[in-house]
Amino acid sequence: MIEQEVTDTIAGPELWNKIFELIGTEDQKYLPFVYQSVLSMPIEDIKKIFKGEKEGERLVQGLVMRAKKTASEAEQD
Repeated sequence: MIEQEVTDTIAGPELWNKIFELIGTEDQKYLPFVYQSVLSMPIEDIKKIFKGEKEGERLVQGLVMRAKKTASEAEQD
């Protein structure tokens, strides 16, 4: 599928590094979850993150919050 090829092309070390920049060192333990979640997003959203747009930052921060919530719930179980 062409869309998957585009995702594979832009999803690599550069995207990983961009997400790391947006997350920062404090929440870096959530990077694998956020990265995998980003890969399942529409290409348009991935491009926003990759370009460092405000909307992309918002998307990444939302994923970090979701990761924190999931981790917290897992700890309570």
